[in-house]
Amino acid sequence: MVGDSADHDVRGARAVGARSVWLHRGRCWPADAPPPDHVAGSFAAAVEHVVAAGAR
Repeated sequence: MVGDSADHDVRGARAVGARSVWLHRGRCWPADAPPPDHVAGSFAAAVEHVVAAGAR
């Protein structure tokens, strides 16, 4: 799951057992939230990570 919402995207991904990439968009991760699997600064960087992870 790639998204920019800690609650909806990252927590939602965890709830269904999926890995997550959080688009930080210059924000800090909420201290009370479980961390995402990866953090990216742009959608392009997130896609690059997902593609590279699929090649492993």
